[in-house]
Amino acid sequence: MAKRRYYRTAALLGAQPVSRRRRQGLHWPTLRLSRRAALGIAAFLLLVLWLWLDGNWYLSAERLQVEGANPARVAEIAQASGLLGRHILWVDAGAVAERISALPAVRSVRVERRLYPAGCRLLIEERKPVLLWEDGMGGRWWLSADGTLFRPVDERPLPALTGPLPREMEGKAEIIRSVHALLSVAPSLAHLEYNARYGLVWNDESGRSIAFGLGDEAAMARRVEVYRALVADLDRRGVFPLVIDVRFPEAPAYAMDRRLW
Repeated sequence: MAKRRYYRTAALLGAQPVSRRRRQGLHWPTLRLSRRAALGIAAFLLLVLWLWLDGNWYLSAERLQVEGANPARVAEIAQASGLLGRHILWVDAGAVAERISALPAVRSVRVERRLYPAGCRLLIEERKPVLLWEDGMGGRWWLSADGTLFRPVDERPLPALTGPLPREMEGKAEIIRSVHALLSVAPSLAHLEYNARYGLVWNDESGRSIAFGLGDEAAMARRVEVYRALVADLDRRGVFPLVIDVRFPEAPAYAMDRRLW
């Protein structure tokens, strides 16, 4: 007897799972925050806005104090500091001090900050001028004892020197010491000039150019003594040289023609 086929029906198999096709696209996770977390985020955003928008966090000219500097140099120092309009939290005291110290007139600086309202105090120590140098081209310079050149901001009773500035910056300190040494033994020798070859030169009342060179107080005292003795002897003999060189007191020299200078 042939076997009969039986076909399964849905009723016999029971409920079957339904296959559904997923929709393509991004699925954003649902973010659920507690009340406390939401308040924390809101407070943080308000803090950021306060730090950003409140003008008291930014340095103004009224809250930038420059102490110890010549009043005529305060604006230059404030500009070099780069502080005006800057947020106090972005101020690097070391970088500020480095920028200000780059000014030739400034010897040292200390930076003190205040967070709120933003304030900054700059304690400046300036170099002290010991010599006024006129370069013959309209330039006037102050020199400190270490030979640093910087622009004058007022008039002071300083020894004056005229002539071209030396190429070697290291040599200026020796020139300054020589000027003070010469003036200490002969205060009447005003209006000194500097010559790269002959050093310090003084034009006396008679129009003679006297080369004193460079040296300490003892050396200058000896040269002044030789100069005075030589001029007295030349005047007795009726000799009037235009140039006298006493850089080497043991062998002074003179010339009748200034073109040999």
